[in-house]
Amino acid sequence: MPENIFALLHPDHISIFDHHSTVGGERRSDQLRAMHLTIGQTQTVCDKVKRSTTLFCTAAQMLSPRLIAVWTVRDGPQEKHRAMAEREGQAISAFIRNAIAPQENYASLMEEICRLRRPGSQNGPSGVDPCASPN
Repeated sequence: MPENIFALLHPDHISIFDHHSTVGGERRSDQLRAMHLTIGQTQTVCDKVKRSTTLFCTAAQMLSPRLIAVWTVRDGPQEKHRAMAEREGQAISAFIRNAIAPQENYASLMEEICRLRRPGSQNGPSGVDPCASPN
């Protein structure tokens, strides 16, 4: 799952981000409107002006004709923004399919989330690896 929050919205309501700025000071809605969203494909648009040494980008994926996921990605030491967006987009899609769909499937969700975990991550919030096999 993304390191931070993600939003779910209807494609007709991108304007909800008109007053949300990116790290680079751009309107998130403008970045979303610049994307060519198709179902199942993750898109990114990066800030034109870098306000730090890290490149930040808006990522989005159309999950269905009526649902878009939107979140922020960045270049990091172990993963570039594009790879982060692809991995996190797959994790969000798995969450939608397996955790909040009419038929929940926790085992499938955990299998996919563990496969898609951030490079170098090992432990969950409690310090225990949720993906470790039981002894």
